[in-house]
Amino acid sequence: ILCRTSLQMPLLEKALTDHRIPFRTVRTDNLFQKEPYRSFLNFIVYLMRKNDPGRAIIGEVKNISREQLSSLNLPEERRQAAELFSRLYFREQSPEGLDELDKTVSFYWKEGESPKTFTEQARLGSGPDRYDPRLQAVTLMTIHASKGLEFDLVYIPGCEDSLLPCTLSGEDSGTDPEEEKRLLYVAMTRAKKDLVMSRAETRVIFGKTRIQKESPFLASVEKELLNRQQSLFERKVKADDIQLNLF
Repeated sequence: ILCRTSLQMPLLEKALTDHRIPFRTVRTDNLFQKEPYRSFLNFIVYLMRKNDPGRAIIGEVKNISREQLSSLNLPEERRQAAELFSRLYFREQSPEGLDELDKTVSFYWKEGESPKTFTEQARLGSGPDRYDPRLQAVTLMTIHASKGLEFDLVYIPGCEDSLLPCTLSGEDSGTDPEEEKRLLYVAMTRAKKDLVMSRAETRVIFGKTRIQKESPFLASVEKELLNRQQSLFERKVKADDIQLNLF
């Protein structure tokens, strides 16, 4: 699944999770610049270096004092490290936080690898570098991250004007239409066998429901190459919707 922007990913991740479809998210940004992953990395580095006075200990570990850190030993296994860190970082039992941390960090800290190997991978690793085609799971990434990769089946959601080309920040966002068109071409040519492109008729963007037009770039695709289909999915009416209709 190739997205124009990472803002599309959380909803897709939730859908895959709800349907129990295994997936992994490949990111081009540095995951370890964000919490709690930054503190987790600094947590491991601190425990690795705390008994070595010749090496500077740097990096903040949020929610965990240096006194607490000084009394801990370095876990050799990823799950043990995640459990120890989560217990202190989240300050109260948080199975969801632990599972999310462990799942995400497992992309950089493989089973059987040492903490030292993990810290090196975390410092160096970018999304495409850590992509492993042997894993039996749906891969979710941005179009930028997919450059140089190929897949049997590629799914491109959000083929709409405002996403492709991406003008979410406004008409004067400085978006280069030709560059946006090249990005879509990159995404389409990642497919070796099958390509599915989809769009929504309406979308909630920044809290407002908008009617979406088809991406103008699709007009450049030869009609004989397209097999257009209307989605059979219909949103279920909720009790809240009925209540709102009464007023």
